[in-house]
Amino acid sequence: MPRLTSMLALALLGAACTAETAPSTTTTPPPTSTITTTGPGRLAVVDDDGNIVVIDADGSNRVEVAAPGAGGQTFGQPIWSPDGSSVSWAQVGPDGFAYVIQGLESESRSEVAFAQYPFYAYWSPTGETLGVLRNGETGVVFELLKVGGATTSVVDSETPYYFSWSPEGDGLVAHAGAGVLTNRDDSGIEESSGRTSAGYLAPQWLEQGILHVDEEELVLETPAGDRTEVAEVGELTTFVANRQGTKIAIQTLSSDDAVSVSLAAAATIPFNSLVIVDIATGEVFTVHDGRAVAFFWSPNGESLLVLALNDSRDSLVPRVWRGEESKEYGPYAPSPVQVRDLFPFFPQYAQSLSFWSADSMSFVLVGAIGAESGVWVQDVDETDPRLVSGGSWAAWSP
Repeated sequence: MPRLTSMLALALLGAACTAETAPSTTTTPPPTSTITTTGPGRLAVVDDDGNIVVIDADGSNRVEVAAPGAGGQTFGQPIWSPDGSSVSWAQVGPDGFAYVIQGLESESRSEVAFAQYPFYAYWSPTGETLGVLRNGETGVVFELLKVGGATTSVVDSETPYYFSWSPEGDGLVAHAGAGVLTNRDDSGIEESSGRTSAGYLAPQWLEQGILHVDEEELVLETPAGDRTEVAEVGELTTFVANRQGTKIAIQTLSSDDAVSVSLAAAATIPFNSLVIVDIATGEVFTVHDGRAVAFFWSPNGESLLVLALNDSRDSLVPRVWRGEESKEYGPYAPSPVQVRDLFPFFPQYAQSLSFWSADSMSFVLVGAIGAESGVWVQDVDETDPRLVSGGSWAAWSP
């Protein structure tokens, strides 16, 4: 089994692209089976044959949404629309690159052409627009895809590029390049720009304001410029807040010993460990004494899934923090696709897809456990996961 790297990176990098092409839209029949979402929700999976399928949490009610077919298309990173009515994914085939939106109960599928492979997409909370990243001649290109008209517009190009939608979906904030934080409306028009630091990945827009790092301080800043200092941080910081904006999971890496928390002057955050800061009280909870590869909040904002390297550094150990208790599960070797494409940039992906079921009682792992490989569902109150499908990618419906 190969050794895993630290997987913490600072940029969504890629090769230069060819000249841009105009968007185009094609329509094909939807899946023949009706898809309904109940209970914990459903999983969108790229299976072992390269198909995109939707399944229940126990692996049943399997519906094929897209298949490579005679054209030999390759599909990547399926995600759900905010209301769970559509699944979308990146696609490459003989006709070039496209981003596809499939309404699971509608009568059409939109395939929008891109000049280069759209390697990341993030639905706005309203479900009307997708922010899409691809490679370009001068850096990472940020485009907005309007769902209704299936049209795209190039908004910006910079490397690295990370962004977050406003809770209402009427704007977005981008960490573009090393030190620029740009506010835009939902059409991509720039409204303001400010400073930010290079040593973090994605900003996060909460109801209370925008979380980002400025001069080694994690701050919560409103679009009007009012800011609260959350914590002093190190040269490389990763953070993810729960969607309720009540708690922030923070990991800051440094050779020093500790960092102070501005919300509670007496508290300190240890470097090279994962902690949670309560925004209202400033209280600090240590979740993992060591470096975590990735961490993801449950939909209810009460549980944090932590993935950390085991002692031999060839597997990941899942751990769930739930306030008063922390439970550890058996190790697994993650899918190479997630190691390459997701984990190095997890603060961005934590905003656009879910490892958690809608009821916050289960999470999904993709990789190998023992001799079996595929998509595993782990109920938080159970000891062992269940294998529900072969595959290299999975995302849970809202």
